[in-house]
Amino acid sequence: MYVLNNNLSSANSITVFTREEDSSLNLSGTTSIGGMGSLAAFADGTQGSLILTHDENSRLFAVDAGSNQISVVNVHDGHLSLAGVFSSGGTGPVSLTYQNGLLYVLNAANGSTDTANVAGFHVDNAGSLHPLPGATLPLSAAHPNPAQVQIDPSGRFLLVTEKVTNVIDVYSIRKDGSLSGLTTFPSVGVYPFGMAFNPAYPQELIVDDDFGVGGQHPTGAVIAYRLTHGNVHLINGPVADYQIAHVGWSSPLMGALPTPLMQIATQSPAIVSMRTVPSPY
Repeated sequence: MYVLNNNLSSANSITVFTREEDSSLNLSGTTSIGGMGSLAAFADGTQGSLILTHDENSRLFAVDAGSNQISVVNVHDGHLSLAGVFSSGGTGPVSLTYQNGLLYVLNAANGSTDTANVAGFHVDNAGSLHPLPGATLPLSAAHPNPAQVQIDPSGRFLLVTEKVTNVIDVYSIRKDGSLSGLTTFPSVGVYPFGMAFNPAYPQELIVDDDFGVGGQHPTGAVIAYRLTHGNVHLINGPVADYQIAHVGWSSPLMGALPTPLMQIATQSPAIVSMRTVPSPY
């Protein structure tokens, strides 16, 4: 298990834990990765600040929100080595997504006068990041307090959840990695946060809304959408989890039919498990 340490007075670092047969965790070590952390950049929480990829090489990509950088870390048998630290292409990077040599960064610009954006990079064999022409675009507003960026399973679309504006952004990814203009879709729930695609049904997008069920006593909820040709359509929801999921997280677990869905509500002492069912669409 890899944990990103968001350090404010020294270089960011990643701590490695090994998991034993009884599921207990043992500290393996901590590696400095350069760059600086930030509290303001993450506002009230984000998802995807540290991601693990498996191509020809296993790598970790980590945000350095305080220094506007991305750290690239090689992984070999659980041991880490820094490949490099690179500009994030914006201010306050908080979330990352990767597929087939393309890395996209969500720069939230929280606590800054700069404008939030997404920025795309090509990752070469050495782990260096190269900015992609036409792959840096603004979000729907200058400071929408975005939560996560995610490439869809087809590799054709890039999505962003925006909390303050209550929308889901969709960009088209061209063959060269550049992005089309922004299309926004209203979130059915309130304060869209974490999202993940269902591996069993790749067009099915699961979004965790912090206050998905509004009213006098709002509660967190999960909503299922269908992404078709870049358009977001409601399947069902919001399904309340009855937790205060102010900084929620959702992830469909691989290889299960129907797919279990795990959600952690950080302001409630609970982990919520749900199950998806096949969509008729």
